[in-house]
Amino acid sequence: MGAESVRHHQAYEYEASSAGESPLESWSAHQYLAVGQEAGADNFPQVFFTGLAGDMFDKMTTQAAATGDRWWCYTDLADYLDGRRISNLEIALPWPTAEEQQDGTRLVQWIPPEPIDLWAVRMDFTDPDPARRWRGRLTVKVDGPGGPRTSYRQRSGTTESDPFYGVRAPLALSARGDSKVSKLTIVLSREAGTNWPDITRLVADKYVVPVIANGVAGELSTSSYTVQPGTHPDSAPTHVDFRRGKLTDGLRSPTGDWNWPGAMGWNFYGGHFTITIDLGRPRKVSRIDLFAHYDQTAGIGWPDHPLAYIGLDTPARHAGIEGLTEKSMGTSREHTLAAHEVSGTPQQAGTVSLAVPDIDGRYVTVHAHGAGWILLDEVQVKDETGAVVSEGQPYTVNPVPSVEQGQQTPYGDNADRLTNQIVTPVFAPQFNNLVDGVPSGTGGYVQVAWVGPRPVRTATLWFTRPSQADGVTLPPMPIIGCWRDQNGEWHEESNVVFIEDGAAPHASMVLPFDAQVTGVRMDLDPTPGTNGWYMVSEFTAR
Repeated sequence: MGAESVRHHQAYEYEASSAGESPLESWSAHQYLAVGQEAGADNFPQVFFTGLAGDMFDKMTTQAAATGDRWWCYTDLADYLDGRRISNLEIALPWPTAEEQQDGTRLVQWIPPEPIDLWAVRMDFTDPDPARRWRGRLTVKVDGPGGPRTSYRQRSGTTESDPFYGVRAPLALSARGDSKVSKLTIVLSREAGTNWPDITRLVADKYVVPVIANGVAGELSTSSYTVQPGTHPDSAPTHVDFRRGKLTDGLRSPTGDWNWPGAMGWNFYGGHFTITIDLGRPRKVSRIDLFAHYDQTAGIGWPDHPLAYIGLDTPARHAGIEGLTEKSMGTSREHTLAAHEVSGTPQQAGTVSLAVPDIDGRYVTVHAHGAGWILLDEVQVKDETGAVVSEGQPYTVNPVPSVEQGQQTPYGDNADRLTNQIVTPVFAPQFNNLVDGVPSGTGGYVQVAWVGPRPVRTATLWFTRPSQADGVTLPPMPIIGCWRDQNGEWHEESNVVFIEDGAAPHASMVLPFDAQVTGVRMDLDPTPGTNGWYMVSEFTAR
């Protein structure tokens, strides 16, 4: 953004909409100033609106004033306006050269002067040929005091806004929960028929809100405190496990009108959703069609940037940890939209289609974003002959089909929050969509389950730090952990260790060395007579 701004001889805008109370927002604001200085954007006229009164820390929001002297983003701005250097929190790395390895990959290694905390590696790039965009995988092996671990991120080539391309591979933490890195080995691969990218920047990041690799990324989470289904729910609890529901029942709106009982969907503002269909056995997948609706007057939009991952033995994930998360056999190409007007209404009905280059797989995962309502009638998967192979098959969705904005259960589990790769160290009201809550007075459980056994050795539940002001506390010890085997049987595990340091407070359960695991759960006992919360942000597996 900084380099692009300089090319246009102008500065650009950022907004700290929560008045600097969000650590992630403060990190972004800091980077805005640092990159602006490095790129030269600070040489152009800039305007900063910092409040309604003469005091920079006036009460702009309900959270303001009380902690104004501790606002990181305003301190940075004061230093910036005083001409001081703002440090860039991203660490520039060398990038893979044009020399290919014997296996067709490109790689590079980086060793810091001393072990350093890192959360992710991000690669920015351009595609030299838009017709043959790079599709492939960015894999990062971490060596550090906590031992080696390898994570990855896959790029489909269909989900970015031109021309700013980038992929970010979250890094796996050690079994103890630390993020120290002594050496990085970065490997770049590509799918057949695509070009290598032209790399413009490769950086290591340490975010204030850690985004980390997780061996159960993208799977379904559940807890004793759930989000209630909304106005357009499914006909079965497909957000809990694989069930037959509306999206594969073969039914579509007879008129194209979205207002019929068979529509299912989510209400988002920049959110994302996934649908994973189990075809029952490996099939050759050639096309996926999403039958959707559009009605601007009702806040209903088309799925944005849809793509599909094909998994062979278990559902494929776009990011995760090698050996624990299924990597995609391949991805879909650019999507197309065929729409028509719905007679007598301001609506449109249409088909969003994803072409797939005849990839063999059993699990088809569709991932897309949305703003406002996304409503779907049906999802069809077709083989190389054009035959529909998904009708009547079970599927699962993530998150739970949502209620109207502002009516959601606060801190409830929406099937996604414990596996979204975000560890939230501190609680703040702005983070309510990142954490699950368990009322301390009643206690409860949190759980993640998945398809296919995995060799999980450690499962970790991450808590936010206690906050007396917000009523956030930690559960009494010891914490009871459980794991589910390949036959669906649960086993209690008493070997749970609570660790206060690392990325955030966390409880780690050590599993038997020969366990074949299909789910993990932790039971949090109540603290009688209290009305606070245990706030948890992620359930990780290694």
